[in-house]
Amino acid sequence: MTLGLGTILDSKNIFLLVSGTKKAPVVKTVLEGDIAEKIPASLLRNHPGLGVYLDPDAAALLTADNP
Repeated sequence: MTLGLGTILDSKNIFLLVSGTKKAPVVKTVLEGDIAEKIPASLLRNHPGLGVYLDPDAAALLTADNP
């Protein structure tokens, strides 16, 4: 199944599930970097129904003071 970002953003709720140390750099970019079309997943941050679920390894590079 393939979904475009527009279809995903039309959803009522979005659940972003990420695990693993290798994903930590991209998690930091997506959640703490600029919201930009060149990083499509960053556009999810504007969605009111976004839930982000990370294991400790995926969250390892996030800053503690970032809400």
